[in-house]
Amino acid sequence: MDVPGSGIFDDLVAQDVRDSFKAALAAGLSPEQATFSVLEAFVDMLSDPEEGPSVWLALAALQLDIGCLTEEVRLRALEAMETDLLRWAMESPDALAQRQQELARLRSRLAYGETEQDFEPDWEY
Repeated sequence: MDVPGSGIFDDLVAQDVRDSFKAALAAGLSPEQATFSVLEAFVDMLSDPEEGPSVWLALAALQLDIGCLTEEVRLRALEAMETDLLRWAMESPDALAQRQQELARLRSRLAYGETEQDFEPDWEY
C-alpha cells in the first residue's frame, strides 16, 4: 500500500528546494552554483531537525538526477536519513514503512553514485 506523502518531494520544503534548484539552473547557473544558491536560500532550515533533512535529501536527489552529486551533499543526505525517520516514526506504521522504502532507494543511489545516464529524472531543467 502506497502512503501518500512519503516520497522525497512530497513535503513543501523539498518542493521549494526543487523549485529553487531548477530555477537557478534555468537562469544559467552551473549545478555547483545552483547548489550554493539553494543552500544560501535555505540556510536557516539546515539546522532544523524537521526541515533540515528535507533540504539535504531533496538536494541529493536533484544532484543525482543530473549527474553532479557532490561528496558533501551525499554525506549530508546520508546523515539526514536517520533524523528524517524520527519524524516519520510519529506517523502511522504504514507511513514509516513507505518512507523507509523511499530512503532505501535514495540510499542505494547515493551509495553507487548513480548519474544522469543511469537514471531518468522526472523533471526537466
